[in-house]
Amino acid sequence: MVRLLILLAVLFGAATVAAFLADNPGTITYRWGETAGTLSTTEAAALALGAAVALLLMAEVAKAMWRLPRTIRRRRDNARAARTARALSAGVLAIGTGHARAASRAAADALAAAPAEPLAHFVAAQAAQLSGDSAAARQHFLALAEVPETRALGLRGLTVEAERAGDLAAMRTLAADALAHDPALHWAAETSFTAAAAAGDFPAALAQLETNHRNKLVDRAAHRRLRAVLLTAEAMTLPRAEAARSLALEAHNLAKDFVPAALIAASAVATKNRRQAASILIETYRLSPHPDVFRAALDLEAGPAGERLKRARTFAGARPEHIESALGLARAALSAREPELARETIAPHLAGATQRVCILMAELEALAPGDEGRVRDWLARAVRAPKDPVWFADGVTAKAWAPVSPVTGRLDAFVWRVPPTLGEPPVPAVDFPAPLAQPPAQPSLDDQNADDTQRMIPGPSVPLT
Repeated sequence: MVRLLILLAVLFGAATVAAFLADNPGTITYRWGETAGTLSTTEAAALALGAAVALLLMAEVAKAMWRLPRTIRRRRDNARAARTARALSAGVLAIGTGHARAASRAAADALAAAPAEPLAHFVAAQAAQLSGDSAAARQHFLALAEVPETRALGLRGLTVEAERAGDLAAMRTLAADALAHDPALHWAAETSFTAAAAAGDFPAALAQLETNHRNKLVDRAAHRRLRAVLLTAEAMTLPRAEAARSLALEAHNLAKDFVPAALIAASAVATKNRRQAASILIETYRLSPHPDVFRAALDLEAGPAGERLKRARTFAGARPEHIESALGLARAALSAREPELARETIAPHLAGATQRVCILMAELEALAPGDEGRVRDWLARAVRAPKDPVWFADGVTAKAWAPVSPVTGRLDAFVWRVPPTLGEPPVPAVDFPAPLAQPPAQPSLDDQNADDTQRMIPGPSVPLT
């Protein structure tokens, strides 16, 4: 619009000058060397206008010639950018659809068009991962990590590759580097925590958990649970009960339904304060009935079988409806030579008898003379009976709780549950080394069926006095 106004103003000025010259004719005499002549004012004005137009045209031509290399370069760059965009778009679509070969071709085209383009390296790394070429993926992620703007992206890709290779040390190093670059990176904080826990470095995992909690990357409930698990894991590695006492007590206070913490805490305080140990065990048993907790409560004090039976009655009263209470009380009655009480206690649970119930009934029938057929019948039922709960994580059963999964290294993976039923893939059993040396247990009838229940810690859960 401005240019149009300027053009109209110029035309108006030229018309005004032409009209003035037409109304006021005159002549101009000129001499150029030995040549002389005259021009009318109209002719002189026309020559001046033509000269001005010629100068303008020459200036435009000169400007175009000056800008020609830059124009050629810009057009070439635009064409390259268009090719790169098409290649990146094709690569992203191929990666999204899982077409490894097409993704690799598109990544190669993008790198050929723009070798320094970060997105080209990212698409190439993704294509390499899709093709299973870990070395190429690491090379492209390293290229991304060398650029400040894409350093976090490159470090994350390298961390993923280290995780796939099972290199916990590299995962921790890369996560620490990423956190130093940006402390708010959630994935780096989570990786640093999980890698430390999987490597068994529980103090480092605790420190990272607290940092994550301060940065509001972990909610309060998850923080309390994970801290309890880590404190329990660290307490299990300590050789003396005195050293583990404070850790186990804090873990129990954070998660009162957490059976491993309660067992270690009770074991640590039992020698000095049996009442506190009993309070810890019964508090956890009310929330999470577990055979190890029941057994630990009976083992708090040494004494005759009758005294153990009295303690069993009291402890079973905390959860009288639960099958673990019935099994624990029936075992104590059997040890006290009171089979009728054991039968009466276990009778309400015979309708859906589990393997442990069937084995207990077989032991009771074996005490009655001439009932070998019933013994065999109960043992046969035990083979087909529903399974009892065990420590289970990632398709693996274990005879004792462990802080991390032996399959994935995941923290707090083991749960007390019934394993897969018949028809599902078999679940391997894994024995973990005992974390603490335990004194030999006093012989009792309970020990004859020790394999029927899953023990939290090999040997007595608390020391006998």
